[in-house]
Amino acid sequence: MRIASSCVAFAAAFCLSSAACAQTGAVAAMAEARAASRRGDEDAALSAWARVLAAPDATLSMKGEALDATASYQFLVKHDLDAAVSAMDAAVALFPSDPHYLTLRGVYRTTAGQPAQGLADLDEAVRAAPGSSLIRRGRGFTLLHLGRFEEAAAEMRLALKAEDYSPFLPLELHVVRMRTGVDDRIEFEANTERFDPKVWPGPIVAFYRGDLAAEAVIAAADASPSADRTGNLCEAYYFIGQAATAAGELAKAKGLFEQAVAICPFDFTEGAGAKAELSRMR
Repeated sequence: MRIASSCVAFAAAFCLSSAACAQTGAVAAMAEARAASRRGDEDAALSAWARVLAAPDATLSMKGEALDATASYQFLVKHDLDAAVSAMDAAVALFPSDPHYLTLRGVYRTTAGQPAQGLADLDEAVRAAPGSSLIRRGRGFTLLHLGRFEEAAAEMRLALKAEDYSPFLPLELHVVRMRTGVDDRIEFEANTERFDPKVWPGPIVAFYRGDLAAEAVIAAADASPSADRTGNLCEAYYFIGQAATAAGELAKAKGLFEQAVAICPFDFTEGAGAKAELSRMR
């Protein structure tokens, strides 16, 4: 599951055509950064966001957006955890106890294989916004990374209260149920019945329901469109590996997790999850 970047889109056509806005200052730098992001020139956007942060007239909200975008770029494009976390450190300093920035920093850390540090951020985020399904899900997945399965299940069940939850959430809950030996077949079927079995990760759902063989799931992932193939294979190896672990087939699980680590894109949580599972097998 890829971590979504939440850079804010903004229509700046007037500002870009205005001589006044073309001058230096936070407003001009913001317009340039947003325009560069829209056209896919992330290096130019990063430079413009840096000017926003340095501008004497930048407001707190401008700085927050600049730090958010900078962290996203450093993590998702440059794969530089230290730079991403540093940007979120600055954001948390500007907005103490803001659950948005705490959650981002926590998820960045967990995805990069530092779940203990990620959990500290997510704990604080939950205290600030206990009703947030997004934060509960992030905390649940971090607890899964740490092998604290019963606590993870409790968080994921709270996250399921959101009406628009993704199919990956019930998959993650099913994983922690399997790891604690709880028979949740009825619950799992109810949580996944709304999703189209032909749309990814439908094959993984079908596998967990007992309707599809593991080999067929991997074949479906391998046959995905080129833009999705690597990510889908990453997810297939990880979730099938979890089933093998729960069944006590540790050698098989180890091989699957190793395949996940080898192929998972940097920003897929399953890669970090596979690394966490392998570390517990040593």
